[in-house]
Amino acid sequence: MFLYPSKPKEISEPERLIATLRDLGRLGNYRVQIKKNGCRALPAVEEKVTIYDRAHTTLTVSVEKDWSPLKKIFPLNSLLDGELIGRKQGEVSNRLYLWDMPICGGEDLTKVSYAERYQELHNLFIEFASNHLMKINYNPEWDWVEFSNVIVGVAKCHHAEMWNGLLESVKFAGSTGENEGIVFKDITHHLSWDHWKTRDIKEQVKFLLKYAKK
Repeated sequence: MFLYPSKPKEISEPERLIATLRDLGRLGNYRVQIKKNGCRALPAVEEKVTIYDRAHTTLTVSVEKDWSPLKKIFPLNSLLDGELIGRKQGEVSNRLYLWDMPICGGEDLTKVSYAERYQELHNLFIEFASNHLMKINYNPEWDWVEFSNVIVGVAKCHHAEMWNGLLESVKFAGSTGENEGIVFKDITHHLSWDHWKTRDIKEQVKFLLKYAKK
């Protein structure tokens, strides 16, 4: 079953969002992650790993590398969600930044909370890397490992009130930079994907530095 992935709504004032969430008593429900500048990627982990774009066609830049290592980390019949990085930086697309897992081993996770899906995604990743004595690289952006020719990792979640320090850590380099802002997510909400089209959702919002007020 294919569902069109949702995308975060864009905001211009993170301070106002934080104040509103605090007033509503919902700030604790939110986490913040780095927003990567890449191509939306939906890896289907089957006998053959295929990385789709948001329109359910093969993501062209994904064929530049062998993504079969995903079968070592995640069970077959899993669908992941993330960003493939490299082409927009003038490089080969060799870095897969994951933040969600709608399907795990054939089990539909779209009706469970983001907190549960994320925890399962991160646990599988860390368990595999630890069991195989792989070097796990930790930083505020993501936890990642390097295979022979690709890098795979999981986005790091931070409490929403830490947004300002996280944003200040972003080394923004314009349209060719790897990091372009931050995304706030309601971790208590299920996955809002659609049968017909990609749409903005209010449970996730993004702040892009290229649109920041000067």
